[in-house]
Order: sequence, then C-alpha cells, then structure tokens
Amino acid sequence: MVVVGQQHEHLRGVPELRRSVQHGAGGREWRSLQGGGGQSYMVDKYGVQYDGNSLFWRYLGLYTDCDGLSNGDFCPRKLLWAAYVDSQYQGNSIEEYQFYDLSTGEWDGSICSGRWRARCARMDCHESGTDFELVGVFKESEGMFDWTEQLFKHEGMCIWNDDSTYQTMKTWMNKWPTTCKQLDVTDSRGKTAYIAVKPISDGDMTVAIYADSACTKESSHMDLTDYIVKLYQSQGNSKSDGYQAAATYKAAIQTWNDNMNYFKICQPCMAYNLNEQNQNDHRARVLRVLEGNDYQGGQKREKYNCYDDAGYTNVNQCYKFESKTKVEAASTEDLKTASHQGSILQIEVDRKVYGRGGIKSPGGGKALVRSLGITLVVGLVFMALHVRVIVVERKRKMMTRSAGRRKKSKRRTKRGKLSSKREKLVEEDGANYNDRPNTSWKGVKLGEKAGTSEGVKYPDTDIT
Repeated sequence: MVVVGQQHEHLRGVPELRRSVQHGAGGREWRSLQGGGGQSYMVDKYGVQYDGNSLFWRYLGLYTDCDGLSNGDFCPRKLLWAAYVDSQYQGNSIEEYQFYDLSTGEWDGSICSGRWRARCARMDCHESGTDFELVGVFKESEGMFDWTEQLFKHEGMCIWNDDSTYQTMKTWMNKWPTTCKQLDVTDSRGKTAYIAVKPISDGDMTVAIYADSACTKESSHMDLTDYIVKLYQSQGNSKSDGYQAAATYKAAIQTWNDNMNYFKICQPCMAYNLNEQNQNDHRARVLRVLEGNDYQGGQKREKYNCYDDAGYTNVNQCYKFESKTKVEAASTEDLKTASHQGSILQIEVDRKVYGRGGIKSPGGGKALVRSLGITLVVGLVFMALHVRVIVVERKRKMMTRSAGRRKKSKRRTKRGKLSSKREKLVEEDGANYNDRPNTSWKGVKLGEKAGTSEGVKYPDTDIT
C-alpha cells in the first residue's frame, strides 16, 4: 500500500522517524507502510517528521469497498481523509493563519491581524487552488466509528465548542450500524432485509435498508421509515410512535452531516479552540494562541488551548488518527472507486481529480490570483470599450447639435409663416387659432405594477 501524494523534503522537522521508499507510477517516490508501530505517515520521503503545526487535514467522506470479498460478504464502508503540509510555515502556530468561518461564509483573519505579524495565510487546503501540499490520502479500514471517536473526544469537541453538540454527536456515533445487520422484521413481501450505513454525495451519510447480506442492493420494498414503523409496531407501539421515531432518526442524520461539515474544511492537525481558555471563562473570545512561551517574559500562553475529553491539551489529531485507528494508505484504486460512487469530496492527486463538490470559500488560494488576473484583463478591455463608446457618443452629440441648429432655423422661418396664416384666419372668420383642440400625442405615463405577497428526544428503541 502506498501513500497517495508527492512527498516534500524541504520542511523543518527532526530526523526522528525513518521509513523506506518505493517507486510508484511515473517513477515518483512514495512512502510505504512497513514494519510495526511507532512509525508515522507524517514524514517526508527521507523520513524527516513534519512540524505538527505545519500539518493540516480534512474529511473527504465514505465509500463502499467490495474489493477482494467473496459473494455475500459484507462490503465495508471505509472513510477517507487527507493530510496536507504548509511548506511556507514560519513557526507561529495557528497565529499565522486565517480560518474559514462556516457560519458567516467569510475568512476570519482576527488571529493574525496584528501589524507585526509577517504572515496571515488562508487555511484553505479544502480549495482546489490551495498552496498547501498534499501529504497523503488515508482510509480507515474499519469504517467511521473508531475515527469519529478519536476526532470527537479530541479536536472535534474543541472546534464545536458546544457541550450539547459534542454529546449529541457522541450519542449518535454509537447508534449507527457498523456492519450489515439482518433486521428482526421482514420487508413488505416477507423477505429478509438488512440495515447499514450508506455513503452519499458531498461526503455525507445516511442509513439505508438493503435486500442482500453484503448491503450493496438497496431494498425497493422497504425504506428506513417503513422499517422503523414496522419495528415499533412489532414491539406493541403505535404506528404514530413509529413515525415519530423515524422522524427523529432522519433529523439526527441531518444533524450529523451538518456538524461533520466543520471537518470538510481545512483544519490544523494540532487541536485548538476558537475561544479563549482561562481558569474562569472558557467561552470569551479575544485571541487564538496555543500554549507556549510568550513573546514577552517567557510566560506560558494558555489562551485557545484545546482541553479535550481525554485529558490532553492541544493533541495532534493526525497522530491520533494514525496511532489509534486502523488507518491505511489509500491507493489510486480506492480513490477511483470512491469517486465513481460519487460519495467523496473533490480532491486533486497528481493532477487527477477525484470526487466532486465541497465547501467553496470566497477567493481561495491560487483561484483568487487567477480570478484577479481575469478580472484585471476584463476590466482593461471594458475600459477600452468604454472610452471608444464615449468618443463615439461625443461625435454623435456634436452631429445632433448641428442638426438641431439647422432645424431650429427652419422652425423660425415656419413660425413666421404660421403667424401670418393665423392673422389671416382671424380676419376671415373671427376664430381664435389658439382655442382649437390640441391633437398632438404626448405619450402615456405608465403606473407601477402592484406587487403581490404570499403570506431531541432519543427514541426508546434502538433500530440497530
């Protein structure tokens, strides 16, 4: 198995972990997973470990992997995530980065807005035009339970910074099926049915009912709601209780996906908290600073530390993934399979794009530079055209004025003739020419068209 992604040797670090190198497609060098524990993926091709503060990661989604399995065996759901390194990292921890704020859809540069800061880079590894470099794409061979457990109790709880969200996600993490489980009730035809997690687009998931023991063929005779209602009725509950429980489960799935969005954007491997941490108040927001020596006096800085549920402070989340879960290096075939299923977010590996969709932040990475360049060219073209239009318009106005002078001269001559004719008519019949009806059309002023206006409680029964 190989790590997908070119390795980089020009970063700071300590020569702590060494590993062998093998050649992949095109003669490139890739790190391979060999040997026992204690070895890290987060090293360059020479085995030099990356500075943890220069590493970032993002969640890509789930996919169904049936490779090498016998007919009827459960096709496990595997989870993909990617790690990145910032080769321009200058040693200021998260203080040299802007964070993308999901709630506002804007970049938050309050961390590095001080004038003395030398750098305020966007943490944008979720963007296609990012300058961050791919370390590798990894898969969790035993699905999402172990991975989400490690995430939620460490960096996850600090990113959410909300006990209610953390407890909700931890509860539902234990409720989702981890295998293809046979149900205690049958479908509408009396056939055996199964339940499993189903990977869906945008890196999301749901729970589905299947007709086969491998959980690859979704049932056309029973959906999740049908199953929960039937299960509740089989246990002596009412139909309405079943529908209420089904609605709760579906709402929980949506909540789960919404809260997982925070990990679909670029996150530091070093856990942090968006809010200031101190002994008396864990919610006040001032600066984001990880523990370390102060710039003045060498005092400890404890603002924005992540004090996680496992008793750690500012743990390296990427290390937790690789040391506490069944992580493997993803292969190009894994990416092709997941991309074909349409369930993972877009990622570019060796100039090939896999997956689709993702969270797009305004003006991310190189895309912003390209956008500004295109805007500049379009702007110059527009200005040239605008100047040309102004010149043409001025010529037209000059010609109009000249024509107007000629017409005015003709009107004076005609007015003299009409005056003579009016005097003649008055003499003939005594009629006042000025009292005659005005038959000239002055146009109609259109009125404005009127507008129109048009006026968690957890279920008692565990479905898995």
